[in-house]
Amino acid sequence: MYRARLRRAGDWSFEGKHGMHNQRWLAAFAMAAIALGLAGGIILFNSQGPRRQTEVVPVSRTVPPLPRRTSGQQVIATFSIVAADPQTGICGAAVASKYPAVGKVVPHARAGVGAFCTQYWGKEEWGQPALDLLEQGKTPEEVLATLLRTDPHPEERQLAIIDAKGRAANRNPSGADASANYWGGMSGRYYACQGNTLAGRDVIVAMSQAYETTEGTLADRLMAALIAGDCAGGDHRGRLAAGIRVAKPDVKDYWLELYVDESDDAVIELARKYNSITHAAKGSWPGGKPPFRHPCKNRPKVGVLNPSAESATTLRSGRADPLPAATTQAAPAIGEDWPRWRGPRGDGTWNAPRLPDKWPDEGLSSSWQQKIGGGYAGVIVTGGRAFTMDFQNEPEPSEGVLAFDTRTGEPLWSHRYPVDYGDMDYANGPRSTPTLFEERLYAFGAVGHLHCLEVATGNVLWTKDCKQEFDARVPQWGCATSPLIFQDLVIVQIGAEPNGGVVAFERNTGIEVWRNLADEPGYATPILIDSVGKQQLVCWTPSHICGLDPNTGEQLWKIPFEVTYGTSIATPIFHDNMVLVSNYWEGTKAIELGKEATQADIAWEDRRELRGLMSQPLYRDGYVYLLDKGHGLTCFEFKTGKKLWDDGNQMTPRGRNPQAALVWTGEADRALVLNSDGELILARFAPAGYVEQSRTAIIGSTWAHPAFAGTSVYARSDSELVCVSLAPAD
Repeated sequence: MYRARLRRAGDWSFEGKHGMHNQRWLAAFAMAAIALGLAGGIILFNSQGPRRQTEVVPVSRTVPPLPRRTSGQQVIATFSIVAADPQTGICGAAVASKYPAVGKVVPHARAGVGAFCTQYWGKEEWGQPALDLLEQGKTPEEVLATLLRTDPHPEERQLAIIDAKGRAANRNPSGADASANYWGGMSGRYYACQGNTLAGRDVIVAMSQAYETTEGTLADRLMAALIAGDCAGGDHRGRLAAGIRVAKPDVKDYWLELYVDESDDAVIELARKYNSITHAAKGSWPGGKPPFRHPCKNRPKVGVLNPSAESATTLRSGRADPLPAATTQAAPAIGEDWPRWRGPRGDGTWNAPRLPDKWPDEGLSSSWQQKIGGGYAGVIVTGGRAFTMDFQNEPEPSEGVLAFDTRTGEPLWSHRYPVDYGDMDYANGPRSTPTLFEERLYAFGAVGHLHCLEVATGNVLWTKDCKQEFDARVPQWGCATSPLIFQDLVIVQIGAEPNGGVVAFERNTGIEVWRNLADEPGYATPILIDSVGKQQLVCWTPSHICGLDPNTGEQLWKIPFEVTYGTSIATPIFHDNMVLVSNYWEGTKAIELGKEATQADIAWEDRRELRGLMSQPLYRDGYVYLLDKGHGLTCFEFKTGKKLWDDGNQMTPRGRNPQAALVWTGEADRALVLNSDGELILARFAPAGYVEQSRTAIIGSTWAHPAFAGTSVYARSDSELVCVSLAPAD
């Protein structure tokens, strides 16, 4: 059974499941949200200075009983948010549910320590111990691991926790049954939101977006997130209770408590109460108008599921499990985050917002630009942060891992380290795209420096100089593969000696777990696949296409494929139990895997018409779209290699090294393309031909792969990083 991974708020990540179809999704969008629901008519405040408690409406604080299992655990169908302000130490949580008085059961907060929520088969008794563990110095991830270690039913918990530094972790109920309908979790900068029995994934996305974009205090933003989740459908079975709790240093107990224990429309009632009170936890609202509105238009009725939830495919940020690719679906309000090489699934698919039929005549507007150094490293975006790598020659040659605020473009942190490129060709900077998973960022430099960094701060958690420590062989054009996450491992093609073409490290400590392959290192990032019920790691080196067991590194199969100058570059693709790779000189090979994990044979090969270089091909409905070195974009049958058409180099300029980043948008045959001239193209790829709808320049010449996230594209050249709005249609 699949187990949800922990997430931290510095991560901005998403995980979801639609119980009705027993599907699981995970993804990165970039924003935050929160919701808290409780019952009754009680408002408790603690003011600053001498302790004083004001009870506006004197009612009993006895919590009505919730449905219980025979084990005594409470089932709590709800959506909630935890958040912290590292500058002030203020922490809080909010929740809403179909069950009464959940505001007094689900959320827990302690000033200067953090906040915690327990739901689905919730354990209220974990609230204070969780905060105690935080106060003792454990990280959020360690706290959840401690709580779940002896739990007989860890797969039935939905938990969220954040510390006062803004680091967060999520745990979702991977064992939830169909009655949970849709569950998910998302974490971002200084917050995490989650829910179960939801109308659809838009509930979590809307919460996240509201928390990220609302101007106001932490309490204002919690309320905005809760309201946004309710407007998106919330708990599809009812709207009985809601609540919010906020804790402030030097104030005993809760600074702000506001509950609705039982109501026909709890979040609306909670919003009215919040708007009517005077309290220092609230912001100063221009014109006296709150930074949120409720009731909202077009809110789904109770019992109505959000149609987008039925077909949504949202996958875990950074994780490389072989899960379903994006399919045609209703466009979400905002697109997924882009947490790793080639997007949420590592295959160039992106669930985009609805895009216009053509770009505006005046072009797309740039939200911000930042100067950076050279390199071909791609961009990733998650949790309100954008990451890439660069090279600077002054004051000494160095590579850097860089983090930026996606809203403003302001640098958040950078980690630089000295490098010597020696005689490396095209020595202008790093090639590899970083990978973000949970609270950690993994970055691989051009001459073999592997770093694990804390997402929120850039602090180094562990590092490996592969050339020095493992006698790694640096390829002619530098190390270019991106780190790949599999369970508790980070897997990198480093070319270690001996027998270390591919090496797996324990991702939290950097301890080597396994190594295999005596081949020279190539440039292609490995992929994880599921063939005949067994997971495999597919690696393409300059001399072989191989299948390995990702748990142990054991070789399952190997097909010889010697390529000129070691140019195994484009990431392989896998569909219909067949692996495809394509090379500049030796062309394309399709490998059909057998009924046993150790079986693999060449299905077909082509050396004349299908010769890719750097661009990973796209697959859809039995056809592949590949950038051929001579003919341009080319369509062919996946099963046979039969060529249907090429675009005569219309999409991107013909040259010695043609390049374009190809991305499906989730809308039928529509694609986004960033070509080597820095032009962003709207196009349709289909067996009938290539149809270009619009193009506009967004950056200078580039080979680097962009990131698509939210409603923007993030692209880089040798001198700048830009964020450009995609002008979503109304």
